[in-house]
Amino acid sequence: MLSNGLLSGANAKDKLKFLHNAGFMEDLYDRMVAFEPQIEKALAEHKPDLIILDHQMVSPSIQRSGIPFVVIFSAGPLLIFDNEKLPPPCSGFATTSDPATWTEFREVLETTFKNKFKSFQERINKEFNYEPAYSLTPGKSAFPQSKFLNIYGYPLELDYQDIVPLPSNYFQIDVFCRVMPQPFTIPKKLNLKPGDKLIYVSMGK
Repeated sequence: MLSNGLLSGANAKDKLKFLHNAGFMEDLYDRMVAFEPQIEKALAEHKPDLIILDHQMVSPSIQRSGIPFVVIFSAGPLLIFDNEKLPPPCSGFATTSDPATWTEFREVLETTFKNKFKSFQERINKEFNYEPAYSLTPGKSAFPQSKFLNIYGYPLELDYQDIVPLPSNYFQIDVFCRVMPQPFTIPKKLNLKPGDKLIYVSMGK
């Protein structure tokens, strides 16, 4: 991420372009192709009643099986909401900012990030000769969604349900939290001084 500029001081719009050219989805696609025969074999052997999925693409074998699957989404919910009342994901715009300022960023998001993610789902389906019965990426969504159930973790106080309602097949968990048996103390090596502020960054996992 350092070499491709994603952790640089570039603005959010430029970082979308960096991500578009970073090769991340190509690597993900190659791994999906390599693992698909194993997924098909596992489904045939174990015949699960339910599949829980946390991934950017859905295996054609899972779709073809007809087995219900639940999508777990661990990133920010703006990436799965498809509503013009909300600011575009990855932009940093506040919900109270002027929607007119969102237009340019949303256009870049559509032509780089979203379209590329959607194209790779279509490509993996075609690779294994699967014609989906319905779109896994409805509307402007870039990430796959399940018609059965979709679960995401996000603090309710920061969520967007006061602006847009959740679809009936979505469930919000207030937060994904790891219970620690001992209290957390700030490492001394950070050398914090009175008045300093500490920013907590979670990568979603």
